[in-house]
Amino acid sequence: MNKTIILNYGDSQGEVLDYVFFNNNEYIKYNEDSRIGWRSGWSVRGLLKEEHQKRLFDPLYEILNCNKNNNIDNIIIFLTFGSVDIEWNLSYKLYKLRENIDKNNFINEIIIIYDKILKKFNEICIEYNNKNIIIILVFPFEPLPLSKDYMKNFSKKNNTEFYNILSYTERVNLWNIYCNKLINIINHNYSRFKIIDLRNYFKNNGYNNYINKEEDHHPDLNKSKDIFIIEFNKLDIKSIIIPSPYQGLSMYSHIRRPLY
Repeated sequence: MNKTIILNYGDSQGEVLDYVFFNNNEYIKYNEDSRIGWRSGWSVRGLLKEEHQKRLFDPLYEILNCNKNNNIDNIIIFLTFGSVDIEWNLSYKLYKLRENIDKNNFINEIIIIYDKILKKFNEICIEYNNKNIIIILVFPFEPLPLSKDYMKNFSKKNNTEFYNILSYTERVNLWNIYCNKLINIINHNYSRFKIIDLRNYFKNNGYNNYINKEEDHHPDLNKSKDIFIIEFNKLDIKSIIIPSPYQGLSMYSHIRRPLY
């Protein structure tokens, strides 16, 4: 029987994977290996730092090179990045640091950085072509409308620095520019990579179907996990892994994870 390992990396929007594979033993959980999993505030712009490079690639090399793991046939790696840069870092630079930023250039800069990470993963896939390494880029949401006082309440609740954020319309627009550009790069340069894109569910079904009861910039992950599974099943890798999702009636408490 084929053995599979699932690795998840990304910002806090990647927590939806914890719900999708909640009961899967193949899914490496944060409390099992703290190098693996989503992290609060993890930006694309930080991915080239040595510490983040080690998180992204050391566990993979260990799996590929360790004799004890020669029986592992499939390694699935989910990457969920971009929300921190588009929704938060850009707003911080504009409204807190008062920087004069060309927003399209900002998006292009983070895509260039992300592309370097994707290139490295692709090189590893080619080097270890005897292993089935599946890279899946995830766009698990569309930015949600937030109240005028959201950031004040968020800062107070999480003891973080307060700053204003871009309007809902602009966050959605920039997020879609980013996603579409990145997907175009994937389709042209990384044909072996796969994509899970949930944006149309938010557009077509309306954000009210996925919004949290308590205002949050994250969707209700217990609902968005269901549409994630629909798109995951379309990837035609059911023979490798079948999601065993969280069965609770509502979300469990979101606990922020330290970036460093």
